[in-house]
Amino acid sequence: MSWSREQCEVLIDEYQRHSCLYAVKSAQYKNKHSRQNALQQIQAVLQPLKPSVTINDIKLKFNGLKNNFLTEYKKWNRSRRSGAGDEDGDGIYKPTIWYFNRMFFLLEHVEVRQAVDSLIAEDDTPQVGDEEIVTSEYYVTEDGSLNDITNTLDTGSNVDGATPSKRLQFQKKRKRETIEDNVMREASSALASISSTMQQSFVQNVDEDEALAQFIVSKLKRITDTSIRLQTEEKIVHTLFDALKKCNNL
Repeated sequence: MSWSREQCEVLIDEYQRHSCLYAVKSAQYKNKHSRQNALQQIQAVLQPLKPSVTINDIKLKFNGLKNNFLTEYKKWNRSRRSGAGDEDGDGIYKPTIWYFNRMFFLLEHVEVRQAVDSLIAEDDTPQVGDEEIVTSEYYVTEDGSLNDITNTLDTGSNVDGATPSKRLQFQKKRKRETIEDNVMREASSALASISSTMQQSFVQNVDEDEALAQFIVSKLKRITDTSIRLQTEEKIVHTLFDALKKCNNL
C-alpha cells in the first residue's frame, strides 16, 4: 500500500503527539491499552486522507520510516564527526529522505541497554501476514556516531563487543560443548576401566562376567537419584532380555 507525502507527514506528526508509542522508558509505553488507544486516534486522523488504512498499516509504515531515518542519521552523524566536511559543510553527508529532520524527536527516546554501550530503537510491532517487521539495533561509539550492531558484530570469536543476546548464545554453546566433552571423556574412561578389569581377570582367574557385573554395580551406586537409578536398572534388564531372545531365536 503506497503512501503519499502528505499522508506520511500526518503519520509522523501524529506519532510524535503520542509519546507512549516511542518513549520506551515511560510507563505509558508499557501500557498496551494506552498504545492501542493512541493508534486508534492516529487512524481516525488518517482516515479522511486514507480511508482504508488500518492500525497494522500504520504500525508497518511508521516502523519503515523509523528504520530509514536511523540508517540515514547514522551516515550523516558519522560524516559530521569524522571531519569529512569542509568549513562550509559541503562534504557532510546529505540525507536522502525528506522527513529526516521531522523524526529527530525519536533520538532522545531510544533505550540505553545495560552492559553494552548501545542504543536500541524499539518497536513492538507484530508480524502481519508474510511481512516481517525488523527493528534495527544501534550503538553509540566514543565519538558519538550511531552504528548498526548487525553490520558491525564479528561473527567469529569477538564476543566482547556483542550484544547480551549474542554473548549469552555464545556462553550457552561453550557450556554445551564443555558438557559434551566431559561426557565423552567419562565414556572413554569407563571403557578403559572395563577393558583393564577384564584383562586383570585373566591374571587373577576372575570370571569376565563377574568383573563386568562388579563394574556396573559400582557405577550404579554413584547414581544418587532413585528415579534415575531405577530407570537405568530397567534399561539394563530389558537389554539383557532382548539379547537372550535373540540368542534363543524367540
